[in-house]
Amino acid sequence: MRSNSSRMNQGLDIYLDAMRRYIAEQMQREVAGDWFRDRVMGVLYKWQDEIEEDLEKGKCKEEVLEFKHFPEVICHRENKSVFPIKLAGGKRRNSIAKLWMEEITKWRNDLAHRRMDDFSDQDADRTLDTCARVLNLVDSVAEKSVRELFHDPQYLKRELDNERAKYEDTNQIVNRAEQFERQWKEEQKNHKNTRKNLKTAKKAKSRAEERTQKAEANLSKLRADRHTIHQNLKSEQENRRKIEQERDQLKQQLQSCEEARQQAEVPRPQTFSNPTGVPVEENVGAYSNKFVQTRSGNGRSRRLLVEKDEDWFVTLWVAETKSGGKPRACVFSPWKSSSSGLKKAGDEPLIDQLCNSEEEAFAHLQRAEQSGEIARLAHQAIVDYERPDSTSDDDIPF
Repeated sequence: MRSNSSRMNQGLDIYLDAMRRYIAEQMQREVAGDWFRDRVMGVLYKWQDEIEEDLEKGKCKEEVLEFKHFPEVICHRENKSVFPIKLAGGKRRNSIAKLWMEEITKWRNDLAHRRMDDFSDQDADRTLDTCARVLNLVDSVAEKSVRELFHDPQYLKRELDNERAKYEDTNQIVNRAEQFERQWKEEQKNHKNTRKNLKTAKKAKSRAEERTQKAEANLSKLRADRHTIHQNLKSEQENRRKIEQERDQLKQQLQSCEEARQQAEVPRPQTFSNPTGVPVEENVGAYSNKFVQTRSGNGRSRRLLVEKDEDWFVTLWVAETKSGGKPRACVFSPWKSSSSGLKKAGDEPLIDQLCNSEEEAFAHLQRAEQSGEIARLAHQAIVDYERPDSTSDDDIPF
């Protein structure tokens, strides 16, 4: 059985000869003038000394072309009009065939510098398959020759012999039938049914031969199916690897987006001006007990930003417990500072609730804020205030 290196060498030789012949024919047909000087030497200037040395040795123009030259010549921007777009690519992008040709060059270099038994079956099949893919666009006859190297004929013969051994019982039946036929001929004079039995034996032999032929045909089909399944499995494994890589990239992008979103949602302290001079901390969307003592000393208050675009605030106020009285939980109408002074969107408080204790008052305000009731009432008050017939410039109570 041929080694993998031998199969690879034979396939690469077929690929090299076909590509040299194809490039020369295309250039002679499509390019006017000296195609080798204008379209090849101008592209392969990096190897000019090597090419000129080969020409001096008596090699013809196409014989100086090597594996590494093919993608450079075919995919150069001046030569893309000479070759099919599937092979050379478009004006702004290269084709997949260029990657195949570069991969073939790599396999050829590996084969030239490694031991003869260093390559596995998968390496050999991969190299031959890549050569066949390029030759499919160039020379169908050369492609078929390369694909015939995928499986060693001697290996297939041994496999077929092993499969035929499984049908020895059928051959034994045929042999017994022939033996019976000879016995029946000797006793034909003594038995009236000899001829009938002989015909039956012949039919049995024919059926056995047909079954043997069908078994061999099925075996060939199974071998072809196994090869197809093997190729499909390799393709599926490659696709699964690509999908896993894309999934990992998407996970990383998702993680980056999630981190960016979390950073964007982190509340950033910001100080706003207000008539009392007490700093107000923006903390929209999460309840906080950062209430400060009012100037009048009659309770604790907190400012809550309800409209970011126009800096509308509401004041949350909890009155201190007085002797004999109950604390109040209040949310006053929205207000904002402007160049003309302080503006208030209403006179009546949005919420005014008597509670049994200060803890109950704070809890009441917390529920109102978290449920969105404060934001809803404030928005309605701002909408009513901004109507043409609505005016109010009262001060904010504390």
